[in-house]
Amino acid sequence: MNEVAELPIESTPRRVCVLAGGILATSLVCMFAIAPLLSNRGVAGPLVGDSLRPYLAIGVLLVCFAAIVAIGAVVGRLVNAVVGLFVVGVGLSVVSMQSGNVEDFVFGPSAMRTMPFETIGWAVLLALGSMAIFRFAGRLPDFPITHEEEFDAVCGKAAIKSWLAGIAAPIIASIIVANAMKGQAIGAAVVASLAVGVIARILAPQTQPVLLVAAPLVAAAVGQAFFIFSGLSAPADSFVANKLPSLLFVMPLDWAAGSLVGVSLGFGWARSFVSQEQ
Repeated sequence: MNEVAELPIESTPRRVCVLAGGILATSLVCMFAIAPLLSNRGVAGPLVGDSLRPYLAIGVLLVCFAAIVAIGAVVGRLVNAVVGLFVVGVGLSVVSMQSGNVEDFVFGPSAMRTMPFETIGWAVLLALGSMAIFRFAGRLPDFPITHEEEFDAVCGKAAIKSWLAGIAAPIIASIIVANAMKGQAIGAAVVASLAVGVIARILAPQTQPVLLVAAPLVAAAVGQAFFIFSGLSAPADSFVANKLPSLLFVMPLDWAAGSLVGVSLGFGWARSFVSQEQ
C-alpha cells in the first residue's frame, strides 16, 4: 500500500487569507512591469521585443517574475505548491491584460517570426519557477509517496506521459478564440490549460505536476511555428480577411498567465474524480 503524505492542518479562513494576500502581492509587483513594455502603439507590446526599450523590459520582467515566484513559493509553503502556481499566474495576467492583442501584433512593429521563440522562453521561465515553488513548498500533501522513480521523478516516465496533455492546449484555444478581444485570448489559454491539467492528472495520477505548466506553451509554440513558417506572408491582410489562424490570436504572455492559472485549476479540480491508487 502506498504511503500518503500527511495533510497539513489548515483552516479555510487561513487559506483564503493567504490566497488573497498572495494574489494582491503578485498583482502589485507585476504592475511595475507594464510601463517598460510600452511600444510605439502606445500600449504594452504583445511581444516583449516590441518594447521601445526591450532590454529594460526584459530585465524588469525577469526581476518581477523572480519576485512573484518567491511570493508563490511562500503561498505554496503555507497552502500547497499548486496554489502557489495559481497566484503567480494571476500576477502575470495583470501584465497580460494590459499588453497588446492580435491587432497590435499584426499592425504594429512585431517581428512575427519571434513569436514561437518568445513562447518557448516563457515555457523555460515557467518550468524554472515551478521547480523553485515545488522545491520550497514541498510535495503536494495529498499525493501518495510511491518510492518508485517512474512516478516520483520530475522527469520520470509518468511525468513525460502527463506532458503529452499539452497537445490539447493549442487545439482547444484555437476553437475558443473567435475575435481580437484580449480577455478572450487569455480566457482561451486558461480553459485550454485547465483541460491540460485535468488530462495530465488522468494520465499520471501519482505524479506531481512540477513541469506541467510548461507543456501548453511548448505545444502552442510548435503550432505558432507551423503557421508562421509555412507561408504566412501577409498577416495584416489575413487578419482583415478573417483568415489569420486563430491560434495566433493568443500572445506568448497570454499563454504564460493562462497556463499557470488553468493548469492549477484543472489539476486541482481533477482531484475530485481521479483516483491516485494504482
